[in-house]
Amino acid sequence: FCRALPKGADLHIHGLALLPFDELLSFVLSRDDLYIGISQRNRCYLSLHETKDDVTEDECLVRDALEQGLISREELQRHWTVLGGADAEDIWTWFETLFDKQLS
Repeated sequence: FCRALPKGADLHIHGLALLPFDELLSFVLSRDDLYIGISQRNRCYLSLHETKDDVTEDECLVRDALEQGLISREELQRHWTVLGGADAEDIWTWFETLFDKQLS
């Protein structure tokens, strides 16, 4: 299968880079097991919890965070897309944080 793929095809891809932001957000908002939190380094992270027993006090469902104004759609877009990159000098440092998401 891999040999039959055209040159330049994705053989490695990160989940947050797989979909356009609007589709990613729709998917995340539809889930009852995806929670959002803010780490000590002020990074937005997602946590997948099978039961509510594993949810920390700093986490809530993404849709609840949006509805309650804890985070805005624009802030999520800044955290999850290259729109969050400040400038060309530090874009790679910033870009690496896109994939620094915690899944528990």
